[in-house]
Amino acid sequence: MELEVRKVLFVIPANLVNGELNISTFLTSEINALKNEFELVEVFYFINRRSISGFIYNLKKLNTLIERFKPDVIHSHYGSTTGLLVSLSSKFCPWVITFGGSELLGHPNKGLYWRIRELWAVRLSHFAALKADHIICVSQNLINSLSKNNQSKTTLIPRGVDISKFTKKDKFEARNYLNWSVEKKYVLFSFPRLNAEVKNKELAENVISLLTDKGVNIELIILYNRSQEYIFNALNAADALLVTSFHEGSPNIVKEAMACNLPIVSVNCGDVKERLERVSPSFISFTYDAQELSEGLERVLDKGQRSNGLKYILENGIDMKNTISKIISVYNFIIYKKNKINM
Repeated sequence: MELEVRKVLFVIPANLVNGELNISTFLTSEINALKNEFELVEVFYFINRRSISGFIYNLKKLNTLIERFKPDVIHSHYGSTTGLLVSLSSKFCPWVITFGGSELLGHPNKGLYWRIRELWAVRLSHFAALKADHIICVSQNLINSLSKNNQSKTTLIPRGVDISKFTKKDKFEARNYLNWSVEKKYVLFSFPRLNAEVKNKELAENVISLLTDKGVNIELIILYNRSQEYIFNALNAADALLVTSFHEGSPNIVKEAMACNLPIVSVNCGDVKERLERVSPSFISFTYDAQELSEGLERVLDKGQRSNGLKYILENGIDMKNTISKIISVYNFIIYKKNKINM
């Protein structure tokens, strides 16, 4: 099947922080990689998503861009209001939507506001899934949450890790860059935003406290609002990554840690069990028990070894190059299907 897609329009949610766009680094990496594959690429940043006036303004702005750019494919990321925006736009080309996690699985945040917001977001996501021409899910548990009809037009494509940016570096060189002690054990915990209760930070802190009480010289490093350069060095300088999320899709921090051969200790969430199936040293807990996780983490730390994660990133084809190839295949498939229908 020849490449028929020339122009792609991405629609992604974004926030303004101190007047600058704040976008997930893995989304930026994926879009930049796709830009290299097509003649023309436009990105629509959906800002001010939480007011009716902001939504209407963005809908008009998106329609204007679609009319001017005339894309062959629209590819949006996440459901919720972003999915609603694209579903209501005056699009005339196939639409692909990628689901990443909480927009289908919900938020565990406490309080009436979050309960209402969760129900609203999940329902909007299922509505968007119904309207989209094709769906990409980053993990099997997300596919399982869709209706049977929507599953029939869904492709499983875990997000790829950019191994040109996340790769092995000497541990002590990385510690020197971060000004970390060579005597202490460092454990990383990813916390992308302040209200990310889904990451279950309290459990991670309890796990570290149990080891501290046993006399282990250990520190939990929270990866919040850090540059890609900092995260790259931290993944190479640390002794382990700890994941305690209530649920996940296909967490990029796990694949980035694997690419840097950092051992991982995690609960069974998203596709983490599948990713770590042959990775050693690593540990998967099937409970949310702090004692069990602390014992698993201690065993990993006692080994003092780097993992073989990068090997399985490459063997399983979850590097960025393979991910982009699979996404392009989806684009070509829906264009082919559209052309066949119109013949």
